[in-house]
Amino acid sequence: MPRLVAVLITGEHPGAIAEPLASPEGTPTPRIYAVLPARDGADPPARSVASARSIVSRGTLGAFSPTTAT
Repeated sequence: MPRLVAVLITGEHPGAIAEPLASPEGTPTPRIYAVLPARDGADPPARSVASARSIVSRGTLGAFSPTTAT
């Protein structure tokens, strides 16, 4: 399942790199780390942060979702 979530992230943000990693000691759920490249247009960093928040808020990540995207 974590690999599928990583594929969903890369599909929703062109150029993204997402990789599931092993759970830290004492954490029941694997973590998925993603790098979202800045998009063209006005204020590229803000657009990438908005994309990350959108992915999280839509529930794309399911159980792997943090409460907020930073």
